[in-house]
Amino acid sequence: MLPLISPVAGMLLVTGSPHWTAAQKAAGWIVTAGSGAAGFMLALFFATLSYGGGLAILLIYFALCTGSLVAGMILLSGLRRAG
Repeated sequence: MLPLISPVAGMLLVTGSPHWTAAQKAAGWIVTAGSGAAGFMLALFFATLSYGGGLAILLIYFALCTGSLVAGMILLSGLRRAG
């Protein structure tokens, strides 16, 4: 549950902050939600294959975590330009 709840909580904090533009916030939300969708699709894919190995879980975890990392890089670059 942590790779799902933490990025959403972080994006809620970003949404309330005046440091980023609406476009940067929207990009962060899209990337974060996209990684959640990718993780869900990978979970469905591996469930249909009846493959429950550790590699499948690792790939799902990476898919869930990638979005928040990319969103953080997008927001960090926007913050550096403003300052």
